[in-house]
Parts: sequence; C-alpha cells; structure tokens
Amino acid sequence: MTHLRTAPVPGLRARAAVEQFLLWGIRTWVRGFDGKPWKMAEMREGFAAINAGAAGDHLEHAMTLFAGGAEGAVYINCPTCPTVTADEHNLLLAAAFCQRGWSDAAARLLSDWLPPAALRRAQPPLTQAAFALDESGYR
Repeated sequence: MTHLRTAPVPGLRARAAVEQFLLWGIRTWVRGFDGKPWKMAEMREGFAAINAGAAGDHLEHAMTLFAGGAEGAVYINCPTCPTVTADEHNLLLAAAFCQRGWSDAAARLLSDWLPPAALRRAQPPLTQAAFALDESGYR
C-alpha cells in the first residue's frame, strides 16, 4: 500500500520578508473581520509604511471578497503565531503565482475555497495586490 504524505509547511521564520509581511497583512485583516475593525486600518497603515499602500488596499478588497465567497473553513493563525497553516501557505502561494502572471495556477489553489463566481471576483484584487508589492520592490 502506498501512503501519500504532504510536504511540511515552512514556518514563519523560514519565509522571505515579503511573505512574512503579506501573511501579517492577511492575519491582521482577519483579526479586523473578527470584530476588531481598527486592525484593518492597522493593516493598511503597515502597507503604507513600506511604500506599498496600494497593495494593502487591494489585499483588503481581495480578503473581503474571499471572506464573503469562501466555502468551508479557512485556517488563519493570529498575527504573532510562528507556525503557518496549510491554508495560509496556499494563500501565499496563490499570491506568488499571481505576481508571476500564473493566473491558472493561482485559480487552482483558490478554487479549493471559492466557487467559480467568487473566484472570478476575488482573484483580480489579489493579483493587483501582488503586482503592487512587486512595483514597490517586494517580490
């Protein structure tokens, strides 16, 4: 019998600075969505502080659409957690695919949570966030 094992998900410290920052943005947005609206403003201010304010705006839009359209649970840790969930890893990977213009690969990952109509709405702002990070020098 063959047993399949998934590769371990790299922890927070094993990731590039831009991945850590993007993950912080996602986690902080989720905290805001969970009843702490000042956290969303904190996320936007963080992106503005690194001269990537447009990326924060686009990420907020993408996450709003993602939260409204996702089917099933999406596991997002708190902003200070040193571990990375498989869902967080796949969101970061989808953003990286978007940044490189590999929209089909990103869509395959996002379709684990989003039905087709929600995917068509949520992927463009995620792509815009990834491009805005790239334009600000973060790849």
